[in-house]
Amino acid sequence: YTWPATLTVDRLHVKRSQVRVERQADGTFPLRALFGQPPGSGTPASAPDSAAPPISVTVRDALLEDGRARFIDAAVSPTARLEISSARLAARDFTWPVRAPMPVEMSAVIAPAGRVNVQGAVTLDPLTLDATVGLRDLDLAPLGPYLPPRPRVAARATADLAVTARLDPLSIAARGAASLASVAIADGDRPLIAIARL
Repeated sequence: YTWPATLTVDRLHVKRSQVRVERQADGTFPLRALFGQPPGSGTPASAPDSAAPPISVTVRDALLEDGRARFIDAAVSPTARLEISSARLAARDFTWPVRAPMPVEMSAVIAPAGRVNVQGAVTLDPLTLDATVGLRDLDLAPLGPYLPPRPRVAARATADLAVTARLDPLSIAARGAASLASVAIADGDRPLIAIARL
């Protein structure tokens, strides 16, 4: 730590963390507001000498293990829910304020038994991901709220993709190879189509 506001961390190791990310019905993210500047918190221009120096933080190597995450999206109907467990996230060269994209590697289990692996870079402002993404046996049921209500589609996905994703406004672009297994299309409880592999 260097007075008055510079902090450098060589290694940060966190175990058994939990996070809950929500999108409200109006499309806003309460979590994002925690990191914004509160209204009226700016220093008056007439008193520059009383302003606190900007905080500078650098974390050269960060590792989060055995993490859990819950994503809840009330902006769709019915509300979408996604559970992540056994998450491992390794990141390098985190800085605040943000000065460059942050290299990341991530793996996790997505309920009930799918796996995801991500390797690439994250930009925090705006929140953007450029990475290669591998999916294995991922149940698509949690995506149901984002699909038309009829027909109802069920499947399990495997993919290797190059992905660019942005949180706000939400946009995702992907290129690569993907397959679906155990595809079932139904009208309510009435089965219409079944495909072993696509």
